Amino acid sequence: MRKFIIIGIILINLNGNLWADVYTSLTDGITKIVSPGTPGPISDMYDPAWKQIIGGDDDTSSPNVTMIARIYKNGRVVVHTLGGTLNKDYYDNKKLNQNITNWLNQKGGKSVALSNGHSEFHSLYGKANIFIEEAKASGYSVTTIETLNMENLQSIDVLVIGNAWSDFLDEEIIAVESFVKEGGGLLLTGLGWSWMGYHQYSTMEDYPMAKMCLAFKCKFLDHYVNDPTDKLFADKNDSPIFHTFYPNVQKDNLNKMIPKTVYDSLIELYKSTNGDNWKIATNWCEERGSECSWYGITCNRTNTNIVHINLSNNNLSGILSDSSINNLTEVNYLILMNNKLSGDIPDKIENLKKMTYLNLNYNQLSGNIPESIGNLSNLTF
Repeated sequence: MRKFIIIGIILINLNGNLWADVYTSLTDGITKIVSPGTPGPISDMYDPAWKQIIGGDDDTSSPNVTMIARIYKNGRVVVHTLGGTLNKDYYDNKKLNQNITNWLNQKGGKSVALSNGHSEFHSLYGKANIFIEEAKASGYSVTTIETLNMENLQSIDVLVIGNAWSDFLDEEIIAVESFVKEGGGLLLTGLGWSWMGYHQYSTMEDYPMAKMCLAFKCKFLDHYVNDPTDKLFADKNDSPIFHTFYPNVQKDNLNKMIPKTVYDSLIELYKSTNGDNWKIATNWCEERGSECSWYGITCNRTNTNIVHINLSNNNLSGILSDSSINNLTEVNYLILMNNKLSGDIPDKIENLKKMTYLNLNYNQLSGNIPESIGNLSNLTF
């Protein structure tokens, strides 16, 4: 009987049903952490491989998952918006950094590298001192790396990319993904709302960290995470203290209140522009309630509607029909440049009265610009 029990456990492990236990080491010895400032949430894009590691409690704003982790082929990935923990020694922040580094180190070496060739905030402004000190105290060597290619990455065990604001080359993203597939550990730390706050004519899809995150099926969101009761400073509405950890973190339910009419317009947009041939169409046409995880879509901070659509340079072809845009009344950025769209600009574009930025350049559109576009009084660009 004992042999059968042991074999059964091994089979369950091979099927992945007990692998979740490996994630508990990320929060071993931790009772609470805080990242000074205002963190933001992360979406796992409905990929069940991700585990929610740190999140809010009953009165924390929603969505509130701020750290996720996954096994990716032979390597591991951690993503969080708790950048302040890399530089501030509050509560169990040091222990969290130690746990993350050790969990990511599947190669068994002792080499950590911080990416610093893409205006990474934590490298550029020395905002990772606590992380570096803790890694060195644990016997790791810590270096920096400018160009992310396999030649530079092959001697690295753990790579940290801390809130980059300059673009990665496509081949760098491919190299980082390959590094993880081959057993490397990757820590991505970013902050979606900070990017949007400083880049007026941009969307979340332009955020360099969003592009890197997308390779592993995750997404930084343009939201704040606050807690009215658990916070570092009683007189401020930021710096929430987190004390809910894996496996007790509740998975965020994003976008559950987005109107069906908006969902229908997005489906029509996909169909009328030959979505099956888009370069990237991650999660498009999934069930209602998943819209904010769709590639190119950004929701408002209450998860009740779509505010940005950026599908530039994505091989859209065909036409923009009235029904594909007439219900997108909360959209303020519509960016469809560098595609193969043809036909007229639809008259129903006048329904997008909150739109401040419209870019349809470098398509094959014909006909006159509809007079109704003149009704878009907020359009500035």
